Amino acid sequence: MTKSKLACLLSLFVMFATPAIYANQTENITQGASSNDFLLKNKKTDDEIRKIILKDYLTYHVTKRGPCPCPDMRAKGDSRCGARSAWSRKENKDVLCYNTDVTKDMIADWREHQEQKIAKEPNTEISTVLTKEEIEIEKKVDDFIESFSGKYDAKQNIKQEEVK
Repeated sequence: MTKSKLACLLSLFVMFATPAIYANQTENITQGASSNDFLLKNKKTDDEIRKIILKDYLTYHVTKRGPCPCPDMRAKGDSRCGARSAWSRKENKDVLCYNTDVTKDMIADWREHQEQKIAKEPNTEISTVLTKEEIEIEKKVDDFIESFSGKYDAKQNIKQEEVK
């Protein structure tokens, strides 16, 4: 699967799995206010969007595809995923683990999708009830992103580890 196919898949996932990104913030839009005003006021940086895309993708992967998308994540027994991870096995072609895996095209797609969604339904409130397992998965993904996704270029680090 190429990065462009992954971007399409990720766009679909974002469209269906993250409906509450702006839900709480849209309450403050007054009647007659433009959704463009809201978008300008709440414009996210590329790094913030990268984090959102990574979090959504990793949550999806852990929930639907398996517990080890990334080498530095922890499996259920709290062991490091390492070479068992999908990122390691698939030669980094279609698995997102690190900031460097998220392309500019993915960021542009995310922005476009959010603008369309806000324009269609600017005052929509959506609440989500999470199960205990979903809360644990979100915590696992948040811990990983905080610890590993932005601190180094993982591809270079993995190659250096393999040489040792």
